[in-house]
Amino acid sequence: MKANLRIDEIEYERCAILRKKLKKAGGRLPVIAVLNKMPTSNNITLLRHIAAILVLINHSFDLMGRSESDPISLLTGGHTSSSRIGLIFFFFISGLLITQSLFSSDNIKHFLWKRILRIYPALIVVVLMTVFVLGPLFTRLPVGAYFSHGMTWEYLSGGISLIRLRFFLPDTFNENGVNGSLWSLPIEFRFYILLAIFFVAGILKNGARRTAIILFILVVYLFYGYLPQSALSAYFGPYVRWSAFFFLGSYVYFFREKIKMSLWILLALLILWYLMRNIEMAGRFTELICFSYMVLFLSYHTPVIGKNFFSKNDFSYSIYIYAFPIQQMILHCLADKIMPWGLAGLTAIALVPFCYFSWRYIEKPASRLKHVFSPKGLADDN
Repeated sequence: MKANLRIDEIEYERCAILRKKLKKAGGRLPVIAVLNKMPTSNNITLLRHIAAILVLINHSFDLMGRSESDPISLLTGGHTSSSRIGLIFFFFISGLLITQSLFSSDNIKHFLWKRILRIYPALIVVVLMTVFVLGPLFTRLPVGAYFSHGMTWEYLSGGISLIRLRFFLPDTFNENGVNGSLWSLPIEFRFYILLAIFFVAGILKNGARRTAIILFILVVYLFYGYLPQSALSAYFGPYVRWSAFFFLGSYVYFFREKIKMSLWILLALLILWYLMRNIEMAGRFTELICFSYMVLFLSYHTPVIGKNFFSKNDFSYSIYIYAFPIQQMILHCLADKIMPWGLAGLTAIALVPFCYFSWRYIEKPASRLKHVFSPKGLADDN
């Protein structure tokens, strides 16, 4: 019996795999509509590593009370920081790639399952290691009191679920928390869910609706700072700030090949942003456009660096989630004997075994389970 498989939107790379599967089954592919093929050779994975390292560098200065000496903060007169640039890269790239992943998934369950596998396995391991290894070693409490304290189990449940996330363990690194990097993960995962809702509602397949949504998000992003301060506005503030970068990345996915890429345009945008950086609304808007354009330019219009390495390895996520607790442990032991750049360097060295372990034994094996909700069993690397 011939396979009768219809695909409405599918990436070019997956079509070849599907054809081979159908040919073996004696079937044929009735309909293929290729949606904006993504270049397979790019610097996106490299940029994610750079983003994670920028966050690491900034935290090295922040944790030592030297935020003003962060290199990008010095370069921009304190207007932005290494961590902010790194997070801009992360959220914009995520919007771009997660949209590609959504359109290459077989159904919404398949899409969300892939996102769960990308976020949770490594996260669960780092949270377990934090609670059951780091905490008992560095808490000032007796071990029995540490494990009987409610904060310990709140940290565990919040970290594993990303619901009501906690940052402190009882009497452990009291000033800055245990892992301050995790705050962005629940925000990003909720963006995944919202993107899936837009897809189901038919918004992403309609150009006018896509444009209306991104314009709404941008307007909220630009004007949110003018609202009266309240607990509610403080809670939604991070969602508003980072939604602009994530959903702009998603929006750009649909017409990125039409965007003119030029080093001169990038330089002009950088100069414009620098000149506008102290003007509230203009500074935010030019920052959004400038650094989003920078990601596209560096990803697709510069020579590919480390293609063989980065096509097989992605340590960016493990760098991001492991660096902060490692920095805290180093500071605990060497607080008076180290400077921020030394902290960053030692952290980078200490990260190597953790990142290798996480990628080799947690993240990569987890990715092999991504087709549980994919009835076609198609290959997808996103």
